[in-house]
Amino acid sequence: MRNKNCPWCQHKLSLKELLFLDEQAPTACLKCGKNFKNSSINSIISGVLPVTLCFTALYLFDIGLLYSLSLLILIPVLRITLAEPLKYNPNSFSQTCFQCQRSNVGFKNSFSNICNDCLLFGKNQTDSQTTLRQK
Repeated sequence: MRNKNCPWCQHKLSLKELLFLDEQAPTACLKCGKNFKNSSINSIISGVLPVTLCFTALYLFDIGLLYSLSLLILIPVLRITLAEPLKYNPNSFSQTCFQCQRSNVGFKNSFSNICNDCLLFGKNQTDSQTTLRQK
């Protein structure tokens, strides 16, 4: 089992902190105050594996409903054992529009470099320029 420490200051995390460690919402370290989050693949595995085992035990091996549902107890155990605290820096995930230089605005997809507002404004601007040229 890997060390369950803060990735910034190596402060040992408690079982409660490991259980509620999430990949979407970062958690602040009690010692250094910096943010960290859980690895997303480990959170998925800790939720999918017990549910899959439950249905497999119920349908393939014909184990009783109560016994197969008892496998769902593995969810918190796996969340704690598979927890992997990772550094979280909110500035590293911000995407900046090339035209207006704003960050954290709506983009058409994750590969776009121009925000939705600039795309709409750019289309309207070119339409108005073409109508002026036609006159």
